[in-house]
Amino acid sequence: MDFFEKNRGIVLAIVVVIIIGLFGYSLNADNKNVDTNKVAKKTNENLFSQDDKSKPFKSLSYKDAIKKLKDEKATQAFYIGCRYCPHCINLENIMEGFLNNNKNKNKKRDLIYRIEAGYRCTPQEGESQRTGYEKIYQFLVDNQVITANEQKGFGTPQFIFVKNGKVIDTLDKYGRDSESLKKLFQTHNYRGFKK
Repeated sequence: MDFFEKNRGIVLAIVVVIIIGLFGYSLNADNKNVDTNKVAKKTNENLFSQDDKSKPFKSLSYKDAIKKLKDEKATQAFYIGCRYCPHCINLENIMEGFLNNNKNKNKKRDLIYRIEAGYRCTPQEGESQRTGYEKIYQFLVDNQVITANEQKGFGTPQFIFVKNGKVIDTLDKYGRDSESLKKLFQTHNYRGFKK
C-alpha cells in the first residue's frame, strides 16, 4: 500500500479543510475590496441602510436607528443583521414570509425595523459608519444583550424587542422561525398580536 491509500481519510480531511479555508478567504478578500467610505460618499447615504421598498420591512440608517432604539415612548421590534451572514439571510427570509402573512399589521412596513451591521458585521476604524455602529453596539451592551469586548463586535443576527428605550425581550428566547416571531409578539401584545 502506498502512503495515500493508507492515509486516505486524513488526506481527504486536509483537502476539505484547505478548500473551506480558501472559500472563506475569498469571501473575506471580496469584502475587504469594498471601500465603504467611497461608496457612501458617492451615494451621499449610509451604505448599510438603503431602504428597499420591495421588502416588507424598513431599513434604518444608524442615526435613525439610534433615535428609534432610544425612543422612550415607543414599542418596536428591531432586526440587526449582516449582509453576508447565512444565519441573517435565513432570518430575513423568515421575517419576509411572516410580514407578508401579516400585511394587515404591517401596512407602513414598520412592524419590524432592519438595521444592517454592514459587509463584515463590524465596520473598521475610520469608516464613516463606525460612529453610528458604535452607538448601536453600546446600546446593546447597556441593555445586556451582548457583552462588551475590545473589537466592539457582536454576533448577528440580533432580534430585539424594545419598549420605552429599553430591550425587554429577544427572539432567541423563542427560536428563529415564523412561529417564534408570533410568540414574541403575542407575549407583548404587540400591534394586535394576542395570546
